[in-house]
Amino acid sequence: MPMGPSRFASLPDDEAVRLFKLTGNPDYFALLFERHRRLVLERCFQTLGNAADAEDAAQDTFCRAYRLIGYDESGSFRAWLTTIAARLSLNRKTTRPRLACS
Repeated sequence: MPMGPSRFASLPDDEAVRLFKLTGNPDYFALLFERHRRLVLERCFQTLGNAADAEDAAQDTFCRAYRLIGYDESGSFRAWLTTIAARLSLNRKTTRPRLACS
């Protein structure tokens, strides 16, 4: 039997979230990460326009999502995740130090 998230590939997001919360098995979250990482990275890059900053924001997004704090299972995990990504990216963009022109 294959180990890791690929063995759960057919699970819908809501079921993977439910099982992750129930069991704490990180393979369920790894499945969600693999499924949504490109979307989250693209969303972060759209706001930040910089690959390194987008990578950092995407990592922060998944770190926050791992705790599943604030996730309402009646809604879409994907929408909730992209909302986190958008807000973190916007916060990074507005708090990023600006270089002064002299």
